[in-house]
Order: sequence, then C-alpha cells, then structure tokens
Amino acid sequence: MTLERGGRSFRLALGENKPERGARGGQGSGTTSTAPVVLPANLQGLVSRLLPPGGAIRVRMVTDNGQPAYHVDTKVNGLDHEVRLATDGTVLRRESEMRHEDVPQHVAAAANNIPGYRVNPDNPPTHFERNGQRYFQLEMIPADGGKKIDVNIAPDGTVLGRE
Repeated sequence: MTLERGGRSFRLALGENKPERGARGGQGSGTTSTAPVVLPANLQGLVSRLLPPGGAIRVRMVTDNGQPAYHVDTKVNGLDHEVRLATDGTVLRRESEMRHEDVPQHVAAAANNIPGYRVNPDNPPTHFERNGQRYFQLEMIPADGGKKIDVNIAPDGTVLGRE
C-alpha cells in the first residue's frame, strides 16, 4: 500500500510475518501476530511524521506490557527506524539508528571519555525515546580486548548506564 501526504509517498509492506528484532525482556515486547496487519487510517499520518520517508514500512501487532500495540519499522539509507504505538496512537517508544557524525557533541564527548573503551565505528549509534526519556546508545569496544558494552547517554552528555 502506498500513502501520500504533503508530496511525500510512503510504502507500507503489509502482512510480513518476521519476528520482531531486538526484543528484550522487561521491555514489554512479546507476541507477534501472524495475521496481516493494516495500520488504521487515524495512525497513518502519525507514522508518516515519526518515521523518515523512503523505505518500505512494515507493520506488525505485538504485545507491550500486556496490551496490543503496533510495531512499525523501516530501513532508510541502511539505518533502521522503529516506532511502537498503542492502539490509541500513544507513542510507546521510538528507536532510530544514526550516523556517527550525527551524534550530538555532548553525547560523543561523553562516549569518548569512558576510560578503557572507544566507540565501535562499525555499529551505528541509536537514538531512543522510551517512557518520556530520550537517550543515545553507543557500542563500546574495550582497549584490552574484553567484552563490548552498550553505553546509554542522555542528550546533555550524562552517562545513564552500561549494558
């Protein structure tokens, strides 16, 4: 299906039944429906504002904290973008991969100041919006060859935690 708004076209790829990527325990993600999913008309404009144009859009039904939700994703210029919406249109979360050069200066500086680690140039940073909180996640490579870590950093450069 193709949607048009404000001179921009969006292609919706309906009925794809691939399992959800990046599902993590504790995030409320769970069941993915196997039935073809059509995004309701009242949410199509919202999705066109939240996701960048130019990629095929996949829509799936998922469970988020026990409630049905729409998981909508696309890939544009090799970068993944996802949004999860409650059935009433409430944005539950957004995730967008980005280029390293587009990471805000405070975030990049904080990542570059983590002792014993450097930013992995082969893994794109991700901008998250969850539960009203915005942060960036960067994969870090240890200088000693140990285990890689993900670091969450607020837009002001505050390191929020490591995973």
